Amino acid sequence: MSHFKQRETAMHDLNPTPWIGALLLTLVMAAAPADATTVRVAGLPELIDGAALIVEGRVTAVRSVTLDVGPGVFTEYQLDVATVHKGAPPQTIHVRVPGGKAAGREVAIEGMPALPTQRHLLLMLEALPRAAWVDPETPSYLPLGLHQGVFALSDDGASFSRPTGGAQLVYVELQCTGGEHVARFEADDLRAGIKRALAAPGADGGAP
Repeated sequence: MSHFKQRETAMHDLNPTPWIGALLLTLVMAAAPADATTVRVAGLPELIDGAALIVEGRVTAVRSVTLDVGPGVFTEYQLDVATVHKGAPPQTIHVRVPGGKAAGREVAIEGMPALPTQRHLLLMLEALPRAAWVDPETPSYLPLGLHQGVFALSDDGASFSRPTGGAQLVYVELQCTGGEHVARFEADDLRAGIKRALAAPGADGGAP
């Protein structure tokens, strides 16, 4: 049985608040080593249902930007979209992650995902608030569940893994999640699982 099928457990109580909701979804108050971030496990069905976009593609540019929202400094990744599983994005989208270095200011937030620049990625994304968009007509996005919404394809194209960028993460399973953290997925299983979940009755197709 595939990893996806094993972990396909019903999930509840997805926080609807944009981008701050992603932080609350995954970073929880619990005992953890001083150099680690405690992460609340989000199951794949929860991520698929909550994502505004699910796309595959490659990062083509990276920069740091300052904004009058959240921590003030964001790392922006420009992604060329190759495949769309959910939503209707343009050919190029912008993913902004809290933290980075810009205008002489550096903000480091343990547990924030870093998107690999030389890998084919599958991303499950939610829209940032308009104050964090590239411009009023161009939405910016954040990985849903932070690094849990980032999947990097292996060189042989057989599997996806979740890169953590070396962050020290402690995963906790809350009673309501019914899931556990899974770091690696067979590529065909993950894509098929997304397709099945979105085809299910009552599923949100992610129309903008």
